[in-house]
Amino acid sequence: MTGLCVDYSQKVRNMDASQRIIIYCLGASGKPVGSDVDLQKILFLSSIALPELFDGVFTFQQYRKGPYSERIDEDVAVISNSGYVSCPDLRLSDEGEEIYKEIEKRVKEPLKSTILDNKEFVSGLTEEELLTFIYVIFPKYIVNSSFARLIRYFTSGRPIPKILAISFCRTS
Repeated sequence: MTGLCVDYSQKVRNMDASQRIIIYCLGASGKPVGSDVDLQKILFLSSIALPELFDGVFTFQQYRKGPYSERIDEDVAVISNSGYVSCPDLRLSDEGEEIYKEIEKRVKEPLKSTILDNKEFVSGLTEEELLTFIYVIFPKYIVNSSFARLIRYFTSGRPIPKILAISFCRTS
């Protein structure tokens, strides 16, 4: 089926805002999102930076790997079942790329640069570095994490200085 036979604009209009944001995030910069943890953290950081744009879209809770939104997992399942993304590698399919192009036309600043910046930041970190950063900057999310005991062990329960957030994992 060619792009001429499909009304991608209509498909985008029928999507929830959260699904459009996820597809935009997956396609932004032309680089894949590394994992579901990375996707969760990109969208978490973006929602912190732009609370007025993300209000009511994703609700993040404490989880074993930091802030987690069930809505993201549900939407990834929906767009995967629609054939727009493959799991578990979170790559857009050819049709997903067409949907992304339609969404990309509509995305404005500051959402565009915020997601791109957060995707670039997250993609440059290992999962351990990313989680250390999240727990140091947003300590309320460490409570139910699998990382909590390790961090408490190395810091004897004291908060980690923010300047050591990334180097913590590289030296442990």
